[in-house]
Amino acid sequence: MAEPVIEFRQVSLRDGARTIFQDVNLAVQAGEKLLLWGRSGSGKSSLLKMALGLIHPGSGEVRVAGQPLDGRNVWEIRRKIGFVSQEFQFGRGLTREVLRRFGTFKANAGAQFDDEALRDMCRLLELDERLLDKPTEELSGGERQRMAIMLVLLLRRQTLLLDEVTSALDPALKQKVVRFLVDQPDRTILAAAHDDVWLEHAQVRVVKLEELT
Repeated sequence: MAEPVIEFRQVSLRDGARTIFQDVNLAVQAGEKLLLWGRSGSGKSSLLKMALGLIHPGSGEVRVAGQPLDGRNVWEIRRKIGFVSQEFQFGRGLTREVLRRFGTFKANAGAQFDDEALRDMCRLLELDERLLDKPTEELSGGERQRMAIMLVLLLRRQTLLLDEVTSALDPALKQKVVRFLVDQPDRTILAAAHDDVWLEHAQVRVVKLEELT
């Protein structure tokens, strides 16, 4: 069997005297759609950040594509993973130009930020194209969340880490976005969410973090 795309081996995390989770074992296979489900504060977001080396486990090991995640390979691994967090920061400027700025980074070679690609994403996410010429600081919470989804899709990463990525969307758009994500067989997705819409798709494996500890 091929190595998991992401694997957590006996990982634990503490916040001061409080144990957030302990001895978690979890493997995400290529093409799998895995949803972390659980109460707020159970560590779902922290586990996603561990897969990027943004948070280090107190004990245990995180492996990505068969490699132990450490300071020697963390930047190479981050180049291969798309991440949308609840605190995603775009930077300031016209939205179209801010999005295109991401395409100029060496790590994002191959991303498409031309006008046609942006229009296609606007249609998918039901965004008025005029928002592309609006300053990012004037976008609403729902608009910013959709722009973050747009960005991660345009980067064309095969592995996506999604933290409450549909929380600010209306019910119909939640359905549309989740359906689009889970219907891509070659993409590996590890998501944390409270939205029941993820549970409606048979190809989504649901894992309750509390039950892993």
